[in-house]
Amino acid sequence: MAGADWTPDLSLEVHVAFQLRIVTDPPADLIRLGAVHEGELVGYVDLHGHEPRRRELGYVIGDSHRWGRGYGGAAARAGLAYGFGVLGLTEIWAEALTGNTASVRILQGLGMTEIDHGAPGPYRRFTISVGS
Repeated sequence: MAGADWTPDLSLEVHVAFQLRIVTDPPADLIRLGAVHEGELVGYVDLHGHEPRRRELGYVIGDSHRWGRGYGGAAARAGLAYGFGVLGLTEIWAEALTGNTASVRILQGLGMTEIDHGAPGPYRRFTISVGS
């Protein structure tokens, strides 16, 4: 998926094997939650990082026929609620490819503030803190 900046030349089997490993044996610094709509898994939201009060937000909504229906925004909002409410984080940040205008709009719609361009690549970096 180009919008998620996944490596395009890897086979489907390699991507599936990677995702299966993440689900069955996640790294200690990754929390991945399923995004479910009407009982169907439509994507996921991640909170990633090892800092005790700060994590990176990530989200993916699968199959392009699901895009534009508000699932990405809902998943991202749920990730913020979980991070601030359950994990007690004080800051959550995110990156979006500059060309992924839908993700940039979602992050802006969450009230996140653009702070800079990340690296490597043409990313835009956003942050939000408790009380924002």
